[in-house]
Amino acid sequence: MFDDVDNADVFGDDQYSEFTLAAEGSPATYVGPACRLNSSGNGYGFLSGNNAIYRLDAGVFTSIGTTSATWAATDVIRMEALGDVITIYQNGVSVGSATDSTYSSGSAGLLGSPTTGVGIDLWEGGNLGGGGFDPSFALEDEVF
Repeated sequence: MFDDVDNADVFGDDQYSEFTLAAEGSPATYVGPACRLNSSGNGYGFLSGNNAIYRLDAGVFTSIGTTSATWAATDVIRMEALGDVITIYQNGVSVGSATDSTYSSGSAGLLGSPTTGVGIDLWEGGNLGGGGFDPSFALEDEVF
């Protein structure tokens, strides 16, 4: 599920990644936002199919928390990494969090399985809290 990280963009330590589940595909598949990713396969991610928050250590997934959400097409899934707290939001409402201080920097991005057929719409990642450079990017209408 962990494939590649493009970390050419500079993100602050406190960051977010979010997207809308598209109508294509099944929303209960393995796709989710990620934060603090680096080219060594380290960082944090969330997969909607099993509602798990993961720490990635050289591409190996370790569950560090879960959420209480039931996902549907058009839901906005957001991950925030603020200090050592990783929080998952569904349509702006917190549905779960985990605390882990292993990784403090990296890039915002996405996790997903290339065979699930789930669509995402309007991906964006950026810095939390304002101030400094904010590399907010948008990606639209992608299918994995």
